[in-house]
Amino acid sequence: MQIKIRNSENRMGCRMGYDKDSWYRSAAPSGYDAETAAYAACRLIRHMPRLRDRLIGEAVRLGKSSGREAKPLRRRIHTSAKALALPGGEAWIYLSVRQGTVWIRGVRVSAENPRRR
Repeated sequence: MQIKIRNSENRMGCRMGYDKDSWYRSAAPSGYDAETAAYAACRLIRHMPRLRDRLIGEAVRLGKSSGREAKPLRRRIHTSAKALALPGGEAWIYLSVRQGTVWIRGVRVSAENPRRR
């Protein structure tokens, strides 16, 4: 699945998405699959303007680069599973920023820490 996203000023945009190779690993009991977790990550990024704008800027800069010099950038975003509407404690979103595309590689969620409730 791919969606088009625009930055806050509506001047730049790129595609964001995930595919069948996206993965989901959770230490907390969960009935969700990789597609659901990747969609949750896309939704979170779309609703965080500073993060979204930074990722769009990196994707556009890579798109302006020509040839092999534009190697994909790997990013890891740390958040809570609650922000993704998934069960568990901490969560990490693994991204690949390519020429004009922000791609969700996977989502990892740790078990909920009983002391932090």
